[in-house]
Amino acid sequence: MTAATISPSMGDAHHHHHPGSHYTKCRQRPQQRRALHLANQKMYLMFVSSQQEVLSFIDQYPALFFFSNSISKHCRATDEHSLPPTSVVEDFCEALLEYRDHPQLASRQLVFYDFEQDQACVARTLLLLGAYLMLEEGFAVNDACAALERALPKHISRRDLARLLRNLRTEMTMRRLSSDSSLFPIQEDEALAW
Repeated sequence: MTAATISPSMGDAHHHHHPGSHYTKCRQRPQQRRALHLANQKMYLMFVSSQQEVLSFIDQYPALFFFSNSISKHCRATDEHSLPPTSVVEDFCEALLEYRDHPQLASRQLVFYDFEQDQACVARTLLLLGAYLMLEEGFAVNDACAALERALPKHISRRDLARLLRNLRTEMTMRRLSSDSSLFPIQEDEALAW
């Protein structure tokens, strides 16, 4: 994968190829932040400490589009080792797709941000982003884990994330299969030929 290096002196995104690197460097005084590359040179993830820090990045990098949502914070998972409801996963994916596919954002790189203080929330965000990568970007479980691995909280291993993503993929597949069969509410008579 390649990464885009963000140069604060230029105020714009410049592409530099770094094989094996999944990070985009963002310099903010006094702390350096990294944005984790997620998919298609379009979507990135960044954990920040405050809304003020987000506003600073928006000011420094106007070519990037920073966005967030509160779905992971309101997720009813009992802890970071349990699965969110499938309806929450669908809502999260739809929210990201709205930004990814929005015509006015077509030429901009997107940076999804969340706050780093609540480690359970960070874990839920990563699980939801892993689901997005699998369901909407076509990633395999291991590829989604690899994309998110560097952002994992210390108490969650890549193995834990892979297990949760496999279970979530199974639940989402079952939900989608059951909802597909209800598109036509009347039982079909296959013997009937038109």
